[in-house]
Amino acid sequence: MMTMVRIATVFFAAVLAAGALVPGSAPQAGTGERVDEGAYDLRVRGLRAAVVSFRGVEDAGSYAVAARIESSGLVGLVRNIRYDGNARGRHDGNGGFETLRYVEESDTGRRESLSEMVYENGVPRVVRREPPRERDRYADPAEQGGTIDPLTAMYSLFRDVEADQACRGDLDLFDGQRRAQIALSRGARDGDKLRCDGEFRRIEGYSEREIEEGTRFPFQLTYEARPDGRMRLEHVRMQTEYGPATMTRR
Repeated sequence: MMTMVRIATVFFAAVLAAGALVPGSAPQAGTGERVDEGAYDLRVRGLRAAVVSFRGVEDAGSYAVAARIESSGLVGLVRNIRYDGNARGRHDGNGGFETLRYVEESDTGRRESLSEMVYENGVPRVVRREPPRERDRYADPAEQGGTIDPLTAMYSLFRDVEADQACRGDLDLFDGQRRAQIALSRGARDGDKLRCDGEFRRIEGYSEREIEEGTRFPFQLTYEARPDGRMRLEHVRMQTEYGPATMTRR
């Protein structure tokens, strides 16, 4: 399930859901602040598996974002699976983000876990993990300088953006145990739509089984122009270890 959570939050291919953000967990906006929010239906092999919901608030130089992923459809009938994440940090006003704090809670239906990271001078430090880390194969947080957390990576792609900021650059992320990269190609505009290809890459901290399952997972993003001229992510198509998956904005 955590692999599914990572794909869904990093790219967000897969856990399982129905619902919106947890009451009280979503950042609240003040006067003059920017708000982005939305919900996406996640389908794997054509079957509805989850809803991914997020809400982000930005003001002058800072941001806060919360998200929930929760099992639904046939998956929800079999097992109640949930992920809640919160992140906050700084932004440069031009699409760049720097994490300061990240917290995630998850419930696989069999096991609950909680993890918290803080970033100091761009380097993550795990300050809480329940249950404790079990293996030494995970990536060393002290060597992950310059990364952002998975939820911030998700937010940077799911928020409405100016056309020249969409499909731009690569994202290096760290979830407290594993390092990954989202590599993006420059998008191709077709009328009101902008499409770009990308790839989710497993870099460090993954098990031998996960490496055997694959280290590179291609995806395609489709943005559509809004009345204000900004682009909104409407559809994600990806190939995962579980088969073809899509995310479609509600």
